[in-house]
Amino acid sequence: EMISVEIVDPDLCPRYCAGIITGVTIGSSPQWMQERLLAAGMRPINNIVDITNFVMLEYGQPLHAFDYEGIGGQRIIVRRAGDGEQLVTIDGEERRLSPGTLVIANEKYPVAIAGVMGGSESEVTERTTTILLEAANFNNGSIRRTSFGLGLVSEASSRFDKSLSPDLPMPAIRRAIGLMVELAGGKATRGIVDVYPGFAGESEPVLLTERRASQVLGMDFGIARIRQALESLGFECAPKSSSELSVSIPYWRTDVKMADDLVEEVARIIGYDEIPTTRLSGEIPHHEPAPLASLRERIRDILVGCGMQEIISYSLTSQHVLDRTRYSGETPIRVANPLSR
Repeated sequence: EMISVEIVDPDLCPRYCAGIITGVTIGSSPQWMQERLLAAGMRPINNIVDITNFVMLEYGQPLHAFDYEGIGGQRIIVRRAGDGEQLVTIDGEERRLSPGTLVIANEKYPVAIAGVMGGSESEVTERTTTILLEAANFNNGSIRRTSFGLGLVSEASSRFDKSLSPDLPMPAIRRAIGLMVELAGGKATRGIVDVYPGFAGESEPVLLTERRASQVLGMDFGIARIRQALESLGFECAPKSSSELSVSIPYWRTDVKMADDLVEEVARIIGYDEIPTTRLSGEIPHHEPAPLASLRERIRDILVGCGMQEIISYSLTSQHVLDRTRYSGETPIRVANPLSR
């Protein structure tokens, strides 16, 4: 009753979970939690924020805690930003949001950049008493474009852009709510809002045969050893025959799709050093002469022998470097989403 969630574009947000914790007391997190965060390279802030970071490290699922009073309503809308919308993020910077940027909004304006950073108006402070906790699944391509477009990389965005499982938000938010009740003196409201338009049903098991594993690895490990290796990683294996396994993939392993992926996991656990090195066999391909390449190489050698130096310049450069060279030629082509600026 305290919050409702609407997802306007399910392709960009397949799942959104939200929970309310009332009566929290903001303070320092326990020493053991601070030490674990510091060991992971994170700075402790307060008990609520530290819990979200701690659970993110445990589950690999980013979470965000809003000050419920700062949201500006009882409705959360996950949508694309409109023309001219802006948001002051928790780092104090005013961000101009390009159309298409995925945002978390109330009925009037954005309160967070989805999967990247929250807004300053809903930031948790020492005066916060009620928390709205978010655990969601966002489209990795959308988050990556937003992150690079704004020049803003966060712990959350660096995880979301790797395509997380939509099954992660629920166990992560339950864990975080439990810690907030225990460590912040809060009381969880009944139920968790779970909007899941992207539910695609249970994944089908993958059939792995001993023959296929032998073909890929070049040796036979045996079906029993293959099963032991996979089960040690959380895969559930059900024998279909003396040489076949029906393998159920854990929800957190979004990178495993087919039998060859399973074979790779087996090789990794058993050890690549146990795969014998074998000589390659076959005919050496016929090499056709390339007169132009030979001439080019000969010219290089002659010029170097005359005392010249050969350089290979990068085709990609920055506008700053281009300005320093006083380049006045044609307008250069810009990369839409450069990895560096």
